[in-house]
Order: sequence, then C-alpha cells, then structure tokens
Amino acid sequence: MSSMSPTPLPTPLSPQAAEQAATCLRTIAHPERLRIIELLLDERRRSVTEIAETLAIAQPAVSTHLRIMRDRGLIRPEREGRTVFYRVAEAHLCDVMLCVRTRFTCVSPVRKRTRKST
Repeated sequence: MSSMSPTPLPTPLSPQAAEQAATCLRTIAHPERLRIIELLLDERRRSVTEIAETLAIAQPAVSTHLRIMRDRGLIRPEREGRTVFYRVAEAHLCDVMLCVRTRFTCVSPVRKRTRKST
C-alpha cells in the first residue's frame, strides 16, 4: 500500500451519482470484462471473434460479457454486414483502467543505484 494520502474530493457524490458509479463498477468488476475493456481502449473496433482469440476467452463468454457491458452503455456495437464490431462508448473507462493498472500492475518502479562512499 502507498503511504500517500488521497487527495480530498471537493464534494461528496450525490446518492444518484453514487448509485450510477456503483452500477458501473459492479459491471466491470470481472477479470474477463476488465481485459476486454483494456483491449477495446486502443480505439480500434473489434469483433467478438477477434476479442475471443486475442484474449483466449471462449466466444460465448465474450458475447455474454459484451452484452452486459453494452446494456449498461459502456461499449457500443457497430454492425458491418454480418459482423458486429465493438468499441468503448464510455470515455471515462480509460481513467478507471489507468487507476486499475497503476494499482495492480506488478511492475516495480526503477530505482537508481547509489554509490557507497568508501
């Protein structure tokens, strides 16, 4: 855990905003959904097949996750012929994923070596 104090927020969330935030966070609170969102954040639209193959997740599971996120307005489908492509619809997901990556990525910061004086 970090020893930094959190920055105080200017005003507390309204009950309605808190409920909306909780709904969004519950929706993305699944390991496969987090990975799908991260993949879609590269601003390239992707098909269910491409998402499934890239992330090694079964296609029916990807379809289910996409439907849940689409129904909550987090992603949007774009039909082209018989293929449906998906992209992120909620721009703030980038900020959420940055927070997740910053907190849970296992990369240690690079530390400069100091010479011992002898």
